Order: sequence, then C-alpha cells, then structure tokens
Amino acid sequence: MFLLKFCRLKLLQKSYYLLLYDKQDIEKLINSSIQQRDGVLNVANKDSDLMKYQNLSVQYYPAYQRITDNQAILKAFNTKGKILFPQIDKIEGGTINNINEKGEVNALKFMVIVYVKEQLSSQDVIKLKSWMESEANMPVILNVQISSDNEDNIISGNGISW
Repeated sequence: MFLLKFCRLKLLQKSYYLLLYDKQDIEKLINSSIQQRDGVLNVANKDSDLMKYQNLSVQYYPAYQRITDNQAILKAFNTKGKILFPQIDKIEGGTINNINEKGEVNALKFMVIVYVKEQLSSQDVIKLKSWMESEANMPVILNVQISSDNEDNIISGNGISW
C-alpha cells in the first residue's frame, strides 16, 4: 500500500477545470490501478510460465529419468554386488546412448567398470555380467579392473596396438 503523506493532487483538464483529491482518494485510485494491472499481468505470466515449464519438463524429463534410473542401478550394483562377490571394491557405470534414425537418443546398454581387490575367475565374471544384466534390465558392457591408486588413468581395450 502506498502512503502519501501530506499530498494533494491537482488534476487540470483543459485549463479551466480543477479537481482536488485527498490522500485516501489518491491511494484508492493508485491501488486499484496497480491491482488491475498486476491481476492481468499475473494471469498472463502464470500462463506463459506454466507453458514454458511444461515444455521444458517434456524435453528434460527423459534425461532426468535416465539419471535416476542410473543411480538406482549403481546403488543396487554396489550394495548387492559386494555381497555376492566379496572381491569387488567399487562399481562405476552409466548408460551408453545411441542416436537412432529419427535423431532420438536411446539408452541401449549399461557400461560398468568393476574395481576388484583381487582377480575374479572367468566363471565369476560370467555370473556377475548375467546378474548385472538382470538388475539393469538391459545389456551390460563389463570391464573388470584391479583397484589401484591410479584408476583415473586406466586405458584398456582390445582395439589398442601397444
């Protein structure tokens, strides 16, 4: 609310017509004008903000859902996997995305790096991969590495000519 102390407004309409308003009349006039303007703007802003939000949510929800799915899968891998295979130190991973013919991004596979304290047998690796695919509900690309202090500098793969 605007407080107009000791204020008098003189409105002149054509030079011969004089109107005098007191403070309460001016406050009522100003407040009603502001309320009308804000009411119209708020409705317009709410509608346009709502449309913007809806459009953004449609665009970003699939990415958000994929991230939350990845987190749930990794939590399951790390908690259950360490129980099933005590050699596991930690597990990292995420979805591998592909772009189809329509230009849409699809999460088709889950890439996992399993850091182990000691080597796993080939039978255990097959069991681990099968269990991970059932947990992730998608194919899993599995990379098993011995834990070390230099984990961020690992380069591996069968396509490298050393």
